[in-house]
Parts: sequence; C-alpha cells; structure tokens
Amino acid sequence: MRYLTREMDGKMQRSGAFYDFESIEDREYSEAEIRAFYKKKLDERLASELEYYEYMKSVSAGDIAFCAASTEDGEQVLSEEDASALNEQLAAALETLKDAPPPDPKRVEREFRASCRRMIRLIGAYYPEWLRELGDLRLFSYGYLNKSAYDRLKAECEQMEREFENMKREYREECERQNIPERINKAFYTHDDELLGIRKRGKALEMYLRRCGGFDESEEYRRITFKDAQVLERDRSLAPRLSFDEDGKPSSNITFLYFEIFRSERGYEVHTMFFKYGKDSLKYLTVDCADVVYEDGAGFNL
Repeated sequence: MRYLTREMDGKMQRSGAFYDFESIEDREYSEAEIRAFYKKKLDERLASELEYYEYMKSVSAGDIAFCAASTEDGEQVLSEEDASALNEQLAAALETLKDAPPPDPKRVEREFRASCRRMIRLIGAYYPEWLRELGDLRLFSYGYLNKSAYDRLKAECEQMEREFENMKREYREECERQNIPERINKAFYTHDDELLGIRKRGKALEMYLRRCGGFDESEEYRRITFKDAQVLERDRSLAPRLSFDEDGKPSSNITFLYFEIFRSERGYEVHTMFFKYGKDSLKYLTVDCADVVYEDGAGFNL
C-alpha cells in the first residue's frame, strides 16, 4: 500500500484511544480514593448491564421486526420468506431471554477485572509506551488519567487523526488524477468480506470472496480476476484456512479490508490489505495486471 500503510492503519486505529478515559485532577490519590474509583466504574458497568437486561425483557419481537426490503433500484435484499424466518428466530431468542436471570454481580466484577488487566497489556501496542511512566497503573486500568497524561494522549491522538485525514485527502487527489474506471473500483467495494482463496489460472490471478452479511444468496460470493497478472508483493501467510458449516458453506480466517488502485504501464497496479488474526495481522497483496474483471455470484469453485 502506498498510502494506507500498516503504520498509517495503526494510527487510524489508535486515534480514538483518549475516548477510553476520564480526566481527573493531577495529584496523588490515597488507597481509599483508588478503591472508590474502582467501585464507581464497577457500579457503572453493572448498572449498564442491568439497564440492557431490563430493556431486553420489555421489548417484543414486533418492536424490532425484520421487514422485506429492496434497494432504490428495486434489487431485493430481504425477501418476505427471509424476513419471516428471521422474525421467528428473533421471537425465540427474546422468549429465552425473558427467562434468563439478571446479571450476576460476581460475574460482572470478574469480567471488569479481566478488562483492567487487558488494558495494561495493551500499553505499547494500542496505548503509547510512555503511559508506563505513570507507575501505579490501577487508575489507568479503570479508565482514568490524570489531566496532564490525558491532555498528552489526546494531543497525540488528534495528531494521528490529522495525519490520517491528510493521507485520505492525498489519496483522493491521486485517484482523481489517475481516473480509474468505476467498474474497476466497484470490484473492490467489499469491505469485511472473507477471503476464500487466491489461485493462478494461466496468466490470470483469481481472488474468491464471500460476503459477510446480506440476504441475496445469488450474490453471496464474488470473484475478482486480474488479467495477465504479475504479483509484486504477497505476504507469505496470506493463505486462508477454511472451515465449512453444516450446509457446506465456507468461512475464512482472513478478511478483506482496503484497496488502492493506480495506473501502470501494463494497466493497473492494485494494492489490497487483509486482516488475519494473530501477530502482524495486516497482510498485503499487490498485483500489476492488464485489467480487472469482477463477477458477482461467482460461487465457491477454487
């Protein structure tokens, strides 16, 4: 990727980190005050779960029923039959919930403590390393930062957001200069689809994807074909591991995220980014090709 690099994606993901915290006064806090902050956050979490529980107990399937729907051009995205089936599932789930007990305070506290430990582990990954300088990280793990630390984190996040917005503007300007045909851009309007496979077929490279969500089975799958393709970059671990449900439908451990397209001497240079769970989760595939062909409903036929 020329613009949305791993580093830039990381900045985008971290640009809202300061929203996780409340700003508190710059001073030393006693053990009693720290315990009070802990109890306050724990009580808020329990109250939130109770509020959601009471709401779900009061709601009926009719309040949030699915309805048949079509796009503006008349393409059906949810049929009467599908809507009816979903409403039956919803009614059954709500009926089960009505018999469920209220949130267990002990379970809520266990989960809150686990989230506090997770917050500390994220320092150096999601949160900046300098936060370790705070020493006692209990208040940090509860969601509090003294004002000076909060202001510093907020300023860093806002700088990352500005850099990300500048990157998007520069890429938009480059796209306008490149004048990429809309039919080629459309092929990659596929955020969060699962990657089912990539295979070479003669001089072409084919990419198979499955939509995550949607109700039109005829368009559940898609195939993107790079004509006369040369692979410029491909992460070695960009190889999906498939599993299949009881209907034989495949699912993948790799998700399509973003794309960039530029003109090249041979036709088009296409940069794609994927997410794969694990360390170094962002994976690249860059292809130089003569053309890009996109087919909806291509089916799973690797």
